[in-house]
Amino acid sequence: MSTANPWVIVGQVSFGKGVFARKPIPKGTDIGQVLGKIIDDPDYASPYCIDLGNSMSLEPRAPFRFLNHRCEPNCALHSHDVVYEDGSPAPSEIRLESLTDIPEGAELTIDYQWSAEGAIKCLCGSDQCRGWVVAIEDLPKLLKSQKPKRPRPTSAKSPSAKSNSTASTSRASNSGGAAAKESKSATATARKPASSLEKPKRKSPKPR
Repeated sequence: MSTANPWVIVGQVSFGKGVFARKPIPKGTDIGQVLGKIIDDPDYASPYCIDLGNSMSLEPRAPFRFLNHRCEPNCALHSHDVVYEDGSPAPSEIRLESLTDIPEGAELTIDYQWSAEGAIKCLCGSDQCRGWVVAIEDLPKLLKSQKPKRPRPTSAKSPSAKSNSTASTSRASNSGGAAAKESKSATATARKPASSLEKPKRKSPKPR
């Protein structure tokens, strides 16, 4: 099946690939349907997948697979209800719509809205950059988890006036640094227990 779209083309960015406007795109344009593989697995997650609700996820194909994140995006994903011929509900159809006028050659971006557990450092450079690729409602939770913990004070009691005892001190460890986009672990201070690191919830939530 052809992945060509009359509005966009895939191009190179400094860290991989991106989606760019072939021609000027007016605000409110239905740019196209996001096609891909539908996966029925409640634990499935990847840097590209989109939540379709319940246990369904969409692993998108090109060109929209290469939509990059921006905290001030010029596009958004929208969900449309779909039914089978017998009237039973089918997986939602996901479409991309422009939020602003987009000039020819400009990159199309969306807000990934990842959970705090899957967040990575954001380098989008927008005026409203949150500093992390994370859903805005999860940002307070993430920032709280990033605060270094103070060491618990310890007291040293001398058994007698003549003896000298040295109090032991503890240091709070802080690994710092964000995982690369393709990595499956979040930053060290935001990690879940080791058993959950294999599949962090790094997926875009179901579009509205």
